[in-house]
Amino acid sequence: MENTTTSSPPQNVLLFGHSYIRRFGTFIIDGRNESLFENARKGHFPGPLSNLFLPTKSFNIESHGWGGSTLSLSRHKHNPKCIQQLSYILGSVVGEVSYPNYDYVFLQIGSNDLCDCRLTNPEKLARDIYSYANYMIFGHDIKIVIVGELVIRNHAPNKHCTLAQFNDHVVRTNYLLESLVKHGDTPRIMFCKHDGLRCPAQRIHCSDNVHLNTFGLTRFTRSVRGSLIWAHKRGTLLGLW
Repeated sequence: MENTTTSSPPQNVLLFGHSYIRRFGTFIIDGRNESLFENARKGHFPGPLSNLFLPTKSFNIESHGWGGSTLSLSRHKHNPKCIQQLSYILGSVVGEVSYPNYDYVFLQIGSNDLCDCRLTNPEKLARDIYSYANYMIFGHDIKIVIVGELVIRNHAPNKHCTLAQFNDHVVRTNYLLESLVKHGDTPRIMFCKHDGLRCPAQRIHCSDNVHLNTFGLTRFTRSVRGSLIWAHKRGTLLGLW
């Protein structure tokens, strides 16, 4: 992977989703956080943290996340935080934000959809996420879509969903989504397991018990970076590059 031809332009990667991605984008652009990674301290990585330690001649990483965003429309016909309503993804222009054509999309979405057990169930959410990944590929010519698994919380979302209900639905959604990806019709959709965030030995949440703390973000970094390396290898085998 590291030997991508230098004459070729770097492949564009979009990290897209809810507040996990927004906070993750802030984390990776802070150069001080590179010291949290042993291989970075030793100079073993070919690129900076802002590029997920991947070579800048081969990859161009961008992240765009919105707090509270969902996949479903929920109760509202026009939900400004529904990513399916957002026209600014994948080549569109809204306001001052312009996007290139992307080779990869890493999609982290779904947790906020499960916050109201009355509106969303794991079966529907898993199908909807998988369908949206297909839409990215066949509707916007994304080469590979990586779907990140949902992460458990330590705090109940609201009065309509207990903590136990929420985390049970997260586990169920991940199981169903992984199965859909594994047995689906296209190898261009991948499922990313966030090792270290499923049954963590250390605390992974910050004080709100929802978002990732520094340790959780380091684990998330390794997970996303690893999934992109595998995605590049798969794209090569499929003849996408």
